[in-house]
Amino acid sequence: MTSVETRKLHFAPTMVLQTERFHIPNAKKVVKLKRLREVNLRDTNRRIRELIKHADDGRRRAGVLPPLQVKREPTFHRQPKGNTTLSNPEEAGDAHWNKQYKKYTVDVDKRVVNHLRRVLNKRIDDHMNSLTESEDKETPDSSSSQNAPRKQSTKRPDIFNRYNDIEVIKPKKQTPKEDTNGKVENGRALPGIKSEHGHKNGHAAVTVNVTYTDSAADETDDKAGSNDVTNSNLSAEEDEILDIPPFNLEDDSSDYGDFRQCQVSPVPTPVLQRPMTREQTRISHEDKVSDILNGNVNRYCSANSKTIRIYLSSGFSDSVTERSVLMEKVFPQLRNFCAAKGFELDVYDLHWGLKDCTFDDHSLPETCLNTLHSCLSSQYEINMMLFLGEKYGPSLLPATISQDDFEKIIQKTRSHTENEVEKIRKRLKEIDEVKEEREREESGVTSENTASDLNDKEPSSADMSHQINSANDINKFRSHAETIKREAAVVKMLQEKQDSLPSPALLMHWYKLDENHVPPIYRLQKISSEYSDFVKGDFSRREAGRTSWKEWKLKFMLDLEIEYGIVNSDSACDHCVVIHRTLEHITSGIGQESNSDYIDVVNRRLEDTKHSRITEYRDNIHTMVSGANVLPYEIEWVAGGIKTSGGRHQQVYLDKMCKQLQDTIQNRLYQDLEAMKNQDNKMKLFDEVSHHVSFCQQRARSFQGRQEQLQLIKSYLLSNCRSPLVVYGPGGSGKTALLSKVARDTKTWFKTVDTRIVIRSIGKTTSSVNVRTLLRDICQQLCLILDADDEDMPTEYKGLMNFFNQLLSQATEQSHLVILIDSLDQLTDEHDGRKMSWLPKKLPHYAHVIVSTSPDEKYECLPQLKKMLRNDAFIELPDLPVEDAVEILNHWLMKDNRALQQYQFDLIIDKFTTCALPLFLKVAYDEAMSWTSYMDPDQCKLMDTVKKMAGFKFSKMELKYGEATIKRALGYIAASRSGVTDNEIEDLLSLDDAVMDEVMVRYTPPRRHFPQIIWVKIREELSYYLTESKTYNINTIRWSHGQFNEAAIDRYLKNKDKAPSYHKAMAEYFMGEWAEKPKPFGGNTRGSLRYVSSQQMYFESNAEGEEIFYNVRKTNELPYHLLNSQQMENFKSHTLCNFEWVLAKLCGTSLRELVEEYQTALLTEPGDMDLRTLSDAIQLSGEALTKDPRQLASQMVGRLQGVLAKDVPTSPGDPRKYPFLHTFMNQAKVPSVLSLIPSIGCLTQPGGVLFDLLSGHTDPITAVTLTTDGLKALTCSKDNTMKLWDLRTGKVMRTIENVGTSVRMIRPAMNNALIVTVEGSVIKVWNIRYNELVLVIDKYVDPPEIGIAGEGKYLCALFDGSNMLRTWNLSKSNYPMLSSVTIDNHKVFQERSVLIAPNSFDERILVAFRGANVGAVHHARTGKHMHTLNCSEDSSSVTSLGITRDYYIMACRQNFMKLHEIFQLELFDQKKGRYIRSVRGCIHDRITEMHLNYIGSHAICINANEQTSTTDIAIWNVETEDHKHLARHSGVSTMGACSDFRFCLTAGKNDRSLHIWNISAKINQSQPKLKKNLGVNQIVPMVDNPRYVVARQMNNGPVSIWNVAKAKCLDKAVRIERGLSDSSDVVLIRNTRVIILTDKGFSANTDSSRPVFKTLLTYDLQSKRFIRKLDSCFIPPLPAHEYVLLDDDRLLSLSDSRNHFVIWNMNTRNPDDRIRPNFTEIEKKRGIGVRENSSLIKPGLGVTMTPWDRRSETLSAKKRRQQKEMEAEKKRIDELKNEKDNNIDQYVISGNHRIIVASFFAHHMCVFDIVDKKHTQTMVSDTSMLFLHVSAITHEGDYIVHANYDEENKMSFVTLWDCTTGNVKKRLKNESDVMALGITDNASRVIIGRGKNELHIWDPMYSRSLQKIKGYRGLEFSTESKIFVINEGKRAVVYAGDISIWDIEKASVIAIFTPDMRINCVNIALNGQLITFGLQEVSDVVTLKLTSKNTLTMLEQGGEDMFGEAPDESSEEEEDEEDYD
Repeated sequence: MTSVETRKLHFAPTMVLQTERFHIPNAKKVVKLKRLREVNLRDTNRRIRELIKHADDGRRRAGVLPPLQVKREPTFHRQPKGNTTLSNPEEAGDAHWNKQYKKYTVDVDKRVVNHLRRVLNKRIDDHMNSLTESEDKETPDSSSSQNAPRKQSTKRPDIFNRYNDIEVIKPKKQTPKEDTNGKVENGRALPGIKSEHGHKNGHAAVTVNVTYTDSAADETDDKAGSNDVTNSNLSAEEDEILDIPPFNLEDDSSDYGDFRQCQVSPVPTPVLQRPMTREQTRISHEDKVSDILNGNVNRYCSANSKTIRIYLSSGFSDSVTERSVLMEKVFPQLRNFCAAKGFELDVYDLHWGLKDCTFDDHSLPETCLNTLHSCLSSQYEINMMLFLGEKYGPSLLPATISQDDFEKIIQKTRSHTENEVEKIRKRLKEIDEVKEEREREESGVTSENTASDLNDKEPSSADMSHQINSANDINKFRSHAETIKREAAVVKMLQEKQDSLPSPALLMHWYKLDENHVPPIYRLQKISSEYSDFVKGDFSRREAGRTSWKEWKLKFMLDLEIEYGIVNSDSACDHCVVIHRTLEHITSGIGQESNSDYIDVVNRRLEDTKHSRITEYRDNIHTMVSGANVLPYEIEWVAGGIKTSGGRHQQVYLDKMCKQLQDTIQNRLYQDLEAMKNQDNKMKLFDEVSHHVSFCQQRARSFQGRQEQLQLIKSYLLSNCRSPLVVYGPGGSGKTALLSKVARDTKTWFKTVDTRIVIRSIGKTTSSVNVRTLLRDICQQLCLILDADDEDMPTEYKGLMNFFNQLLSQATEQSHLVILIDSLDQLTDEHDGRKMSWLPKKLPHYAHVIVSTSPDEKYECLPQLKKMLRNDAFIELPDLPVEDAVEILNHWLMKDNRALQQYQFDLIIDKFTTCALPLFLKVAYDEAMSWTSYMDPDQCKLMDTVKKMAGFKFSKMELKYGEATIKRALGYIAASRSGVTDNEIEDLLSLDDAVMDEVMVRYTPPRRHFPQIIWVKIREELSYYLTESKTYNINTIRWSHGQFNEAAIDRYLKNKDKAPSYHKAMAEYFMGEWAEKPKPFGGNTRGSLRYVSSQQMYFESNAEGEEIFYNVRKTNELPYHLLNSQQMENFKSHTLCNFEWVLAKLCGTSLRELVEEYQTALLTEPGDMDLRTLSDAIQLSGEALTKDPRQLASQMVGRLQGVLAKDVPTSPGDPRKYPFLHTFMNQAKVPSVLSLIPSIGCLTQPGGVLFDLLSGHTDPITAVTLTTDGLKALTCSKDNTMKLWDLRTGKVMRTIENVGTSVRMIRPAMNNALIVTVEGSVIKVWNIRYNELVLVIDKYVDPPEIGIAGEGKYLCALFDGSNMLRTWNLSKSNYPMLSSVTIDNHKVFQERSVLIAPNSFDERILVAFRGANVGAVHHARTGKHMHTLNCSEDSSSVTSLGITRDYYIMACRQNFMKLHEIFQLELFDQKKGRYIRSVRGCIHDRITEMHLNYIGSHAICINANEQTSTTDIAIWNVETEDHKHLARHSGVSTMGACSDFRFCLTAGKNDRSLHIWNISAKINQSQPKLKKNLGVNQIVPMVDNPRYVVARQMNNGPVSIWNVAKAKCLDKAVRIERGLSDSSDVVLIRNTRVIILTDKGFSANTDSSRPVFKTLLTYDLQSKRFIRKLDSCFIPPLPAHEYVLLDDDRLLSLSDSRNHFVIWNMNTRNPDDRIRPNFTEIEKKRGIGVRENSSLIKPGLGVTMTPWDRRSETLSAKKRRQQKEMEAEKKRIDELKNEKDNNIDQYVISGNHRIIVASFFAHHMCVFDIVDKKHTQTMVSDTSMLFLHVSAITHEGDYIVHANYDEENKMSFVTLWDCTTGNVKKRLKNESDVMALGITDNASRVIIGRGKNELHIWDPMYSRSLQKIKGYRGLEFSTESKIFVINEGKRAVVYAGDISIWDIEKASVIAIFTPDMRINCVNIALNGQLITFGLQEVSDVVTLKLTSKNTLTMLEQGGEDMFGEAPDESSEEEEDEEDYD
């Protein structure tokens, strides 16, 4: 129906509604559907008038006119009232109140009203057309109408309707019929195409179907936000309304479900995005972040960017020097400043390197304004700089002019030119007449007034250079010659004026009408179209072409930038910095040639118009920009202008400008960067997620087509299918857009379910291309969605894979999870991500996973997925139909206000048929955007594939911008590892001489640096081909599609020797090779600076270097390019074997990414010992580096020092085994960050067995075992689950819930179909195939030990306590018990006394009692006793049992030598139970559980040593009797399992992960014998000579002396003395004296014999002899720490009764003094004794009584109560008094050995003065027991602090006592779990080690001075922890498992050292400058020194060398300096 026919409906008088009834199956009621039959349009017209009236009122109120946009619905919202602030202005960017509008006029208002009327009329027409068409189709009377094709509406879709109401009707084939507009194809006009006559056809045909239902239904639909679509094209069956019953998601009858059979409502497409509502724009940034992270992908999201963009606006020639200086000095400093905060700075100076604004295609203004717009969109404080001088600059011609305006210009120009030409011709005619008259006069005919007439007739134009205005002037030219000369000048002037008149023909020549724009426009033609020399490579010819081009003076570049960036910007006063330069007296030298560069001059005259305009800007800039942002400078003009080599005043000006500008910008950016720098984990995650969500929204915004595939995906999501869904198709088929569309529509599909969507587009960020980091980020978001704890989330790949599956299982019926992962083929090779082992084959309920991939077999993804998943879990994307392509192309044209000529449209469609991909269509459309209607058809070219199209695009750009420029620029992008930044590509091109040679010809940059404008234009032209991706928080430029990348690689990198040249150039750049030195180029050997980034390894944000940001771009790109350019030496020396690079990679990224770098390198060089050793060392240090990556230096020195010490060439000419590690070690000893560097190799050396991790449990593992094949593991955990693991893939195969939280034993049975667990005394049997519990044995109270016999058929349980052996048959359905017998009792232990072999190959089972020397063999089925196995020696005690096919094996413990035990395996014959032989172990063995391999050839045991906190794996070969220890590692592993040497499992008591060791390669290799070393047990610094410390080994082993002040003495003791004492002696050390209390016996001088030391020996370490021996001593034996050497002659100890102190004279062997408590005297002084007078004891107040009880209490009852309370108080006082008779429990002594504070296990402590030998104070607390277990005393003994518990207040305190007064100085309450204390010398600060990892800083002298610090991960305080306060309280050394140094002032940890084994003792030396400690099995003293490059200070040494050290040995500092150099 035509619009004319539709308008006839206006005369219809009424609107009639006809109601029809439809029965909907399973519906509860009949729904009435109303159809529109007739419409009364009078009401409609009235409503239109009301709408227009309201619109007029709204516009008048607003005062501005919102533009009508096609892309979205116009909003009628007014600006929010009040000061509404938006956290992200981009959110409401579409809202009109955030746009800049101009005031409208009355004329504009009328035009808008008319426009609105037309638009509303069109909408009515559209509705009427659809209604009438629908009515015609449904009318049964007309049979012809049913067969006739439907009329297609040619109107634009109604954008006010919801997208669900719009249906795109695919065109059907029709009989060819000529259209009224001319061109037809298949019987219909192609929409969006211009006909030959220039008329445009209609838009895409749409049918809007309005379905009227009852009000309730309408209300529901409105709330839901979408309506059902009624498609009039559907068949009768399809048109029937279906009621789909809800799916039973709980039904698990089918694991997958056939989702393709599900019937769901159709999916609408395309989508028209609704504008944001006012409420949506008001949402806070925090709420938006939370909403997006919680899976709402429909919330508007813009990708977070850490790139700061600043636009520099200036003239072209007047500021060249200043801008060049800024580029050299200021911009690099600003970039470093931002980099130190973790941000990237881009400064766009697009005028640099250009003479003027002349470009061939006139695109410079548009490019500059686009760049300025992107800078103004930045969220940071500064985004624009303006350099304002005296020059206004060149003028511009508009690149485009609308057709109407151009025709008006032509008309006015033609009229003006014709009028002026007519005037000039008339004047020339008059001159000719005068000339003829003069000639006649000369011939006698003329009159005498000829000359006068001539003068009168001369023109009076103001443009004439010489005029004759008076009679005096006429008299001057009387002579004949002068008159002729004057005539010639006038004629010449008139001719010049005529030539200068505007020429319409010239205008028509340069501007051509382009009808491909809607509406049509005139385009300015390229300069080269007329002046071909303009684009020539020769510089002189280019300049000639430039000179020939003259532009009209219509618009100025400076005007555009100031107007756009400042005048029209609301915040210009804040965001813009202005450099206001004044050149004084510049106008005085107008005639100078150089002045034209600094001021507007023409013909040596000042251009008044431009000068006045620039003066106006200069005068008014203070009103437009904040005064603080205007930097004024005045400088005297000097001929030649501003030069860097100018005079002193110019140098001062340039330096001052640079400094002020840098300070201003830094100060403005500082607050923004500081606020955004320290992001929490949530914001870091949002940085990642925002890139994917914004990309999803962008791709889904204009999605069209693919309705069939969308329908299938919707069916999958709504079904109970539990398989992942795979969407596949060739590159460019629209997989990304399809998944984006699914993400946006999923919530509307799940209307009643809270659906959370997680989407990832692989390749959009660097983290997404590695499967490990991809899973990590997805798991982090899922933890946030599911409110799960991610603190202990695994970091390794296998753990993340299992954690991902575990999180998916937490989806619920009310909250579904939908995971969308696009482009699996873009995954890298790390962890074999494309082999898809990480993707679950079967999904949990309510979890859906949709992935997409390319079908190309080279990616491996699709073939692997087809092996994993069922056949119907795949959806293939077919070729895009041509009809859809036509519609999409039309949509794009309409959106961009473009049109195409018919032949152009046909060309696109024709090429599309050869490559029917959406990507090809988009690329072709991108190319067609450059086509004009006047273009020669031969110039419109397209290729037939995407890659060829990309190559064609590249070739065109090579011609336009230069071949070298494009080749190298695009080649660098293709060669990069993860893209390049704008700054990097600019620097790379500046270093490329081929590019610069080309640039220097085309442009004239003042420095040999690539002009930024060229790259900006290249990137702008490749906007669809390039995209920004997030790479370690920096946006980099990459190819937007893999096919573009392949095209660039094929074109630029695949040629011979091409790729290495790109990689070599990029490697040189990232190494900073040419950053600070000139690079030579052709013809110039001296070279020139290129002003590129220095690429330093890290950036410090402050002078102290406390905050460091590492250059992750360098650490990521440099190794890749060095490796690909075959520079192996540089690769090792600059990256993987360079300590600073390794540190930067580790701190800037993660440990896992660093390890992956080594793994990649070892794939290329598998035999490189340097790389392998370093890789092993780093992996061994994994736990320590996870705590703090700054430990790298200490860990590497501690592990590699011993390795490198042995790397000595046998002869001078031999190479070293580790040539690069020595340099690495020297760098590590002087790191860039403060580190605790150990003096010797004290950690596990690389070269052993490395482990892998299996993570999946959320709580510690309690039991582990292997299946019978050894390839799978079973674990139970405190998280109440049991997991089945595939050890080859590390994947959790099955999880069983509710198995128990304390399972201690697991055994597989019945070929692994059944699993037996033991928890307490309960045995449970589980069917793992069905995840069900099949048997519970809980009627026995005794705890059992279980084993499996009969090849898994029989469950044997030996019950501890009753000694009963019971057997159950697991092969029967009811699991009957077969036997129950009592075994012979040989019990040794009361608990855990029984042992049973875990597995048996036949029906016999081996049992024994732990600790006994006998075992027994019983028949499992009958319980019959068969054999008794007696150990070979009576001293043997059985610890573990095992059975092979040949032997019974009992592991036995035996005493060995004097102090050790040894284990051996005793083998017995299976037939008769006879002893065969023993396989001996060693003293390092500790067997608690034995494991046997498959064939029974080896026994494996997990050896855990709690003393050293280490574990290793011991192996016995039962045939060869070979024994070795492998896989030594830190930590105590309490459980393990092994039957295959490839998979040896270990786990500690609190481990949530399994360690997997592959020891197969080490089984047959010889291993060195382990040595038993005695560790250092005590370290004592010398008092008189602090450069020495004396160490004593364990068990009174050797005593050694160490010079800690000399570097070359740190690895060995300067003196060792052995055999000085026995193990029962007490050894005391002071200075060089060793006091030995020996000869322990009993005293005979007293009535009761008591133990004493009878002999005291004194040994001098310096003279190496005993200097004293005292016999007949009676020194009571005490623990060694209770003896104190006061000096060389006195020894302090407790008395034998422990009630007082004794000072022994070591010369006379007798006590000199005794210091006893004297409570009476002390209490008299303090007045405490009055409490002993019972008459003064007051009764209690009855505080426990209620007020009413007290009021009703009788006098007698009150008296009895008071008497009772007095007795209780007296009893308590008596108890306190009796406590004074207690013995001394503990004591501490001050550092100066003057004050002792002793505790008595009482409510008091005593202070004793050693010098005065008396009791000075008693510190009493009536409500708290006072202990010294956790305490610290000051050096002088004035104060002591300790932890105590107040019984009355029920509260823990830390109490500070004044020892001089005995009073409490200060108390800190609520300090529980205090494990360690430290105090300064003046007690001004107390350091508290609390709980596991809390450090509190308390300043007692100030109120509210407590500062709490959360310790690092791994800080664990215990009772052995110590705190040393050093540097006058500014720092603290903390020993709490690790050793760490803390900055107390800043409350932060400075450095950490994590050992592999337990530390025995710790002390400080050289007044806290060094830390010394001793390890359990290391006999050397280890010294730690806090070192870095910036803190190389000399140690404050005291004393002199005493033990003959060589005088020429360097000191510690000298050694460090040598290493550093």
